Amino acid sequence: MAFVIGVSNAQTKLKVTKNVNQGEFVDFSGTNLTPSDSLAVTDTIAYIIPVTHVNLITPFLTTYWQKIGAGTAAVTVKFYQSNDPTNANFVSVKKGKLLTDYTKLLTLSASGWNHISFVSDTANLEGRYLKVLFVTDATASVKGKLFNRMKFNIK
Repeated sequence: MAFVIGVSNAQTKLKVTKNVNQGEFVDFSGTNLTPSDSLAVTDTIAYIIPVTHVNLITPFLTTYWQKIGAGTAAVTVKFYQSNDPTNANFVSVKKGKLLTDYTKLLTLSASGWNHISFVSDTANLEGRYLKVLFVTDATASVKGKLFNRMKFNIK
């Protein structure tokens, strides 16, 4: 079930969360708003979230970044979907009329909250499994910890 894109000599993690039903919340990479998963330079961490739904889903992701050290981190968040969690060929979630790959770049210079809205970005989850991939760039020296909370809104 390991699936990571283009990473070498870096820390790579893959975690699977509990199953979530449409309309529910899931917390991952921490509990009780306390970050637990760390990201340093060129690290990648992926979360697979099984989602039971019959409608199109428009997730809303809230991420807390707890900064460790000096500097600014650039973290790219990528979204993939699949109907089979063992399939290494997850496809990108698409957004907008041009159906471009759905990614977000977070520039993190201090501890704080960041929000990613599928509705605002005109993206939908169709698949049974959502993969959220956090990738840090190679230019910053700062490290941080993540806490994530996602709500699976029904469209």
